[in-house]
Amino acid sequence: MTDVGTPTEQPYDFRLSDYARSIETLEHPQDYLAEKVATTRFERSPDGAIYLYRHEDILKLNRHPAILGNGGRGSMVPGMPFVPLEVDGDEHSRWRRILDPLFAPKQIARLEGTIRELTAELVDGFADDASVEMYSRFCVPLPCITFLRLFGAPVEDLDFFLDYKRDMLRPECDTPEENFEKMQGAALRIAAYFIDVMQKRRKAGPGDDILWALLQAEIDGEPLSEAQLLSIIMLMMFAGLDTVTASLSLMIHWLAQHRDVRQRIIADPTLTRGLVEELLRYESPVQTGTRYAAEDVDLGDGLVIKEGEAILASWGTANLDPNAHPDPLGVDIDRPRHQHIAFASGTHRCLGSNLARLELRVALDELHKRLPNYSLQPGETIRLVNMPVRTIEYLPLSIGGAPAG
Repeated sequence: MTDVGTPTEQPYDFRLSDYARSIETLEHPQDYLAEKVATTRFERSPDGAIYLYRHEDILKLNRHPAILGNGGRGSMVPGMPFVPLEVDGDEHSRWRRILDPLFAPKQIARLEGTIRELTAELVDGFADDASVEMYSRFCVPLPCITFLRLFGAPVEDLDFFLDYKRDMLRPECDTPEENFEKMQGAALRIAAYFIDVMQKRRKAGPGDDILWALLQAEIDGEPLSEAQLLSIIMLMMFAGLDTVTASLSLMIHWLAQHRDVRQRIIADPTLTRGLVEELLRYESPVQTGTRYAAEDVDLGDGLVIKEGEAILASWGTANLDPNAHPDPLGVDIDRPRHQHIAFASGTHRCLGSNLARLELRVALDELHKRLPNYSLQPGETIRLVNMPVRTIEYLPLSIGGAPAG
């Protein structure tokens, strides 16, 4: 695997943080988070990390050359650093030069037609019903099938990939050590699986999928090693199968309760782009990111990050910071500028943000063409998790009615 250095301390597990415990049961954490950022610049927590809340501080942090990403104390799974999430500096830049073109806007734009077709197919499967559980019928399959096709992975093995994603992101153990052990088991399973898949893919020959592109890629004039390929694949498999599902569930939940806004974007689909950006800001599906300081970093006005300190950067509060977003608790799809950091910022900004934006916009466009009238199902209760990624895992809707306009 790619060397990220020998960690002197165990990586910080934000899933067990005081921050996570503060919001884990809140259906609407925005009120709590907005109050936090309005009154508190930072906190040093008993769990050994400094929590940063404000937009300006987090932008400075992410741009600082002495700030390391998730690999600052080694990898999430010891011995298996994920590229590019857990590498920094010049090495990170080299990997991004290989990976960024795979998710460039022009590359992603060619998927629009297939995403529309898949959306139509999924919605037509339940459009005549009186109700639907939207998470399992729509929010999971649409982005997951899209990503697996783009990647070149077998769609029929979706359940296997979802089990891997769950164990990596939500191991739900009581200690960091137990979490890491469960994650390592999941990583070993997916590695064994893809060793076989890569052998078959090489024999199958050329294609236009990401896996084939990775198999042809070179770094420093040499093909990627099996270990390097697996480190990239393991990250893509849980990142690509989770955040768009989560974002889509939150957006549909919000729109189910705001018919007026839904009718606006149905009448004028060009507004959907602004809606997506505004709900990414307001909902902040990925609440936090972990960073580490390679040296003391002065953010100004007495705030100094100490060398070696674990940093919990709160995208959730930064996206509700009134100094960056006037009226932060109001959802305004007409905001003139969308400065949210729902995809993080700086060096470790989300690799798949272009794909996520396209999927969300197209999914909502096509959903509303076929199913403009929906609401939360009376007598049912949604099931929401807030960490590590905010998701509504049970989203029952009442549906029906003729298309609008």
